[in-house]
Amino acid sequence: MEDTQLEINNFILEKGLTENKIEKLISANPKRESKNSEIRCPRCSSDKIRSEKV
Repeated sequence: MEDTQLEINNFILEKGLTENKIEKLISANPKRESKNSEIRCPRCSSDKIRSEKV
């Protein structure tokens, strides 16, 4: 697990990304515009959210 976190942190440093830049990229994600009132995850805009109640 630490190896993966180290790789991620190294990637972020290589690309020169900051937390602020990452949040701007997430908010500018073109998938955020939903069609036909699809339910999407507010964080990643995934449409793979389960809506069935168990």
